[in-house]
Formats: sequence, structure tokens, C-alpha cells
Amino acid sequence: MGYYPAMSKTVILMPTYNERENIKLIVPEIFARHPDLYITVIDDNSPDRTDDAVRVLMKKYPKLSLLSRQKKEGLGMAYKHGIRHTLAQGDVGKIITMDADGTHDVGHLKDLLKASEKYQLVIGSRYASGGVVGQWVLWRRILSRGGNFYARMLSGMPVHDMTAGFLVLSRTLLDRLDLDRVPASGYAFLIDLKYHAIREAHATVKEVPINLKARREGESKISSHVVREGVLLPWRLLARRLKGYHPLGNASDTLPFSCAVCGSPEIRFYCHKRGYRLFQCKDCDLVFVYPMPSNLEAIYGEEYFHNVDQKESHGYTDYDKDKEPMRAAFEWALGKVEAKVGGRKIFDIGAATGYFLDVARDRGWKTQGSEVSAYGAKEAAERGHGMILGDVTHMTNLPKVDAVTMWDVIEHVADPVALAAAANRMLPKGGILVINTPDVGSVWARLLKGKWQLLVPPEHVHYYARRNMNMLLGQAGFELVESSRMGKTFSVPYVFKMLWSWQGLAMWDVLARMTDNSIFRWIKLPINLRDNMFVIARKVHDV
Repeated sequence: MGYYPAMSKTVILMPTYNERENIKLIVPEIFARHPDLYITVIDDNSPDRTDDAVRVLMKKYPKLSLLSRQKKEGLGMAYKHGIRHTLAQGDVGKIITMDADGTHDVGHLKDLLKASEKYQLVIGSRYASGGVVGQWVLWRRILSRGGNFYARMLSGMPVHDMTAGFLVLSRTLLDRLDLDRVPASGYAFLIDLKYHAIREAHATVKEVPINLKARREGESKISSHVVREGVLLPWRLLARRLKGYHPLGNASDTLPFSCAVCGSPEIRFYCHKRGYRLFQCKDCDLVFVYPMPSNLEAIYGEEYFHNVDQKESHGYTDYDKDKEPMRAAFEWALGKVEAKVGGRKIFDIGAATGYFLDVARDRGWKTQGSEVSAYGAKEAAERGHGMILGDVTHMTNLPKVDAVTMWDVIEHVADPVALAAAANRMLPKGGILVINTPDVGSVWARLLKGKWQLLVPPEHVHYYARRNMNMLLGQAGFELVESSRMGKTFSVPYVFKMLWSWQGLAMWDVLARMTDNSIFRWIKLPINLRDNMFVIARKVHDV
């Protein structure tokens, strides 16, 4: 669901009308810096024969292509034609929209592409902090600033540069877009597209500051129609905003997915959170993100475990220090496992930097684990634990152990049944599986629903209740031995970090920074909202 290979193409769409001289400059610049990208020029039958210049360039650059149109119909129509044409190729992972006139600096592509690893819509923004507008006359600066303010106020959009045209759109977002809901044909298309992507397709969005340069050659294409459309569109968006838009379309629509645990097609919309749509299975109550974020592993870089600068609201200030208050809970869980198995070989799926494995080794266990983060796996291996880098879901040559643990892991994975089956392959009959995960069926979670603090996509993509957890275990060859709700203990800075992630208030970020020291970390805060389940299961048969 929504997964696209890392090797899929990134295509730049570049509409042109009388850009013959500019296209000769910008195409070689792009390929010189980014030879892995593809460029499709969408030409509206330019009188200056821009298309002929592109055909000459195509002889030198095999990743350059031309999409010729019969007449000039506006920027929006050109982009919609280009997007549909490009997506029909099937192997495209991202689309970049970019002007041919040199206003969009090729040097910014690197930063936009890096941001697109985490966000579905990336906007090259002249009005974000650090952005620059270069060499514009005063009247045009005033018009641009005023127009952006006007569009933001009426549309209610959280974007500084509403008319920006330097964008990166991920395939997961593109597959959710309904271009029929983006009717604007001129430059207002850029406002319309952002509104639909963010408000209606619920894209995750990031503005990256850029230096918007002056046009190299030729003249601006702004016409009276473009101005009129730009004035009227924000009012239409306000009307759409007040009317509302249901993400499932009509109630009779057949949804293109089913429950990952019980397989039921009976799905209902659950809520929006952080720009993602969540749904719930009517039969087993599993809650899940759809479309599933692509490249989940990219989330868990070094900054996720050691986010000293607090650049992101998710992750940890310092993973090991934040986990130290959990030592007692880990000891308690290991004591329960030790009472149920005779051997002392343990495998921790999603071991992070190895803190839990440290605790297990101190109790005499032979420790092994897996981690999708290269940083985390390296740290754990350096501590002396046997580590596998990557997702063990479909691995066959896995070690044989007596117990497998998943601490706050199964909510992060795209295929939970397959992950539990991987645990089955490592265990003998009678072996023990331990799972700790948020409980979406808890009273606290049901009361808060979309505001539940543990509802944090794209980190968590599946949310379990006791009924579907039992189903999942049964499908993977396990029987439930014990199920309870467990509390956890946290450091003070981590509590503030969670509050920041939950509520988005800047004061929590400030307090997280202020308390990130040995004095406040010495204070351990026990919290039990009874919204975390702790499960012990025993393997009963192979799968």
C-alpha cells in the first residue's frame, strides 16, 4: 500500500512558452548537478520554437523528453497534462515542478529533495524564514506579498508562499490527488494545488527557504485572466473550506484496501492526524494509516535517536538517557519471561541502540536483535550485541532463540502479521513472544480519538486493541498467555518532548531544551494512562 521502490524516477516537469534561450541554459545546469533526474518539458506550441531547442538537447541528454501541446492553455493545464502523462509511466516516485526561466535556482534542488525524504509536499519558499526575493521592483514585491497574504487568509492555509511554483510532490501524495478538484488553469493553479494537497489530500508539508532569482531572458506571462483567476480563487477555496470535504468521497465508494489483520473490507474513516488519514476496521477495530507512508526506514536516522537540537517534534532528545527510566519496567518484563522459558537466548526486534539488550545481558541473556536504522544497529553492535540491519519480516536465515521481544515496534511496521510470523520462525514450540504497543481500545484513547497523544503518524502506522491483537497472534502461530496494561516511567525532558509532539506548543519545545540536563533527568515521572498494552504469547505451531 503506497510503497514505491527507492530506485523509482524523480521527474522535473517544466512548462514552457517562448523559453527557447532559457531552456538551453537550465537543462544542462540541472543534468550537470543531478544526472540521476529526469526532465519533461511541456511546451504549449511556443512561437519561438522552444520545442526545436528541446529536441536538439534530447540528442545529448537521454533523460530529457518533450511533451508538445497544441496551444497555450495556461500553466495549470500544462501541469495537469504533465502530471497525468508522467504518472502513467508507473515507475515515478516524485515529481518536481520548476520554472524554465531561471528564477528557480538549480542549487536549491538538493535541499528540496532532502526534505522530500520525510515530507509528501515540499515547497521552495521565498517567504519562509531565510528565503529571499531577488531584484524585484517595489510594485511587484508589494503585489506578491499582498497576494500571498490575501490567499492565506481566505484559504486558511498554513503556508507562507502560496504562489510558489518550485515544488516536490511524492508519489504517495500524487496518487491521492484528484486533479479534477484543481480547476484553475493559470498561475492560480499553484494555490489550488496546495490547498487540495494539504486540506483535502492531507499531505505532510515542509517549506524550504530559497532565493527566488530574476528571470534570465524573455517576458513574464501574467495576463488579465491570470490576475482575475488569482483574485477569485481564494473565495472559492473559502467556500470549499466552509462546505467541507470528506476524504472518502461518497459513502458508497468502494475503498481500495482491507484490514491488515483480519482482512475485512469493512473500513470506516477514523480521523486526520499530522497530515495523514487514519481508518478503522469495523470488524476488529484495527486503526491504520492509509496510504501507508513510503520508505518508513528513512524516518529513523541519527537525529531520531539523538535529537539534541530539537529540530523535529518526534524522536528522542537522547535515546539511551530517555530510556533509562524504563529500566525497572524492562527488568519486570524479563522476570516474567524468565519464569516461562528455560533457555537464555533473546532477540529484540527494533532494538534501536541496544538499551533493552543491555539490561537483558546484565541478567545473563545472550543478546541479539534487529534494527532498520543504520545508526541504531551500529550503536547496538558496538556494545557487543549480535545485530541484523534491516527489516526481518521476510528474512529466512534468522537465528534460533528462546524469546523474541518487540518494545514499541509493531505499531511502526507496514505488515504486522508478517513481522509476528518472522518471530515465529525464530522460536521453538513453547518459545515466548513479548509485545508492548499503544492500546487504541483503551478508555483514554477512545475519549481523545484524533487528539490521543500516541497517535503519531508517520512513526506509528498501526494501532491495536486487544481483539485484533489476539487475531494477529493466532494468525502468526501464537496463543495469548498474558495481557495487561502497563505504565511507563519517563525523564522530564522526554515528557516535554512528548507534549510538544502532541500539542505543537512552542513552550514545550523550550522546556524540553531547558530540562535536558543531569539534574532534571534524575527525576523520573511514572505515567500510567492505561493506554499501553503488554502481551506475552507462546508459540504453538509453525507458520
